[in-house]
Amino acid sequence: MSPIHYTIRLDDMHGHRFDVSLSIQKAALKKITANGQEGLILQLPTWIPGSYMIRDFSKHLENLKISNGTNLASLKAIDNHTWQINDLSLGSDLEVTYQVYAFDTSVRTAYLDQTRAFFNPTSLCLRVLNTKAEPNTLAHGLTIKKPHLANYLNDREYELWELVTGLTPKKIDSHGFGDYQAQDYDELIDHPVAIGEFQRIKWTSHGTPHQMLVQGALKRV
Repeated sequence: MSPIHYTIRLDDMHGHRFDVSLSIQKAALKKITANGQEGLILQLPTWIPGSYMIRDFSKHLENLKISNGTNLASLKAIDNHTWQINDLSLGSDLEVTYQVYAFDTSVRTAYLDQTRAFFNPTSLCLRVLNTKAEPNTLAHGLTIKKPHLANYLNDREYELWELVTGLTPKKIDSHGFGDYQAQDYDELIDHPVAIGEFQRIKWTSHGTPHQMLVQGALKRV
């Protein structure tokens, strides 16, 4: 598992909520806090690559909890999109869990229901900081779990749903669900994720193969 690793579940399709778990390994915690700072900063961006106006993604974040494996760590809100974790125990990994309400059809945010799912990591993935420096050198992992059968509209959806993203795959199944890797947070947030049933259009131009995926335009016979 990567030093900073996100696991995303899509099992609350009716409630339009992604369940997110962020694991920060103890070795990464020691590296991040090596400058003597005891606190750790978590922050959700207020912008997205390609669209730099100020946005309020954090208003959809719910039930934020932090645990060192046995106890809940204390949490202090610095502003509406930044939190500080104190009394860190560096003897174990840190686990951060929360939910993100996702019912916005914009390409800049996140969406989830029984027909499709889409998200930008800027809406779902908290950035790990400390008070002086950012762990830019740490790899970031992303695991996306395939929803359980009971969450779909029908068995057909379960068989046909797939995941597409530009992130580097590490260990995925035939439908694209599984583990992905990014060199750092900046690379992670530069790759949106789309999930559902797609129409694929393939062609070759000047010897280079191309592929376009269309979601939401399928006609069932």
